[in-house]
Amino acid sequence: MRNILERLPQHPSFPFEKARLTLTLVFPSSRKRDQDNLRAMFKPGQDALVQAQLIPDDTPEYLVLGEINIAIDREQAPKTIIDLDEIKRLEEGGK
Repeated sequence: MRNILERLPQHPSFPFEKARLTLTLVFPSSRKRDQDNLRAMFKPGQDALVQAQLIPDDTPEYLVLGEINIAIDREQAPKTIIDLDEIKRLEEGGK
């Protein structure tokens, strides 16, 4: 058991001081979507990141809104993939 635990990746400590949020939204069909509406649609998700104590607050001081990617997959939709990266780690050249 100890060997398995030693091989697990190091878990980050939360909350991140500052983080970048990247979203991948999976939809069942391809159509034009407004980026501003997609960002607004995820506002409850940002609040959830704060409630889960992953970030101190969802203001620009603590959270940078990165890309919103769109994927089309009828079988997987609807789905939201959340990628939260600590800014400090990104600035050091790692992910």
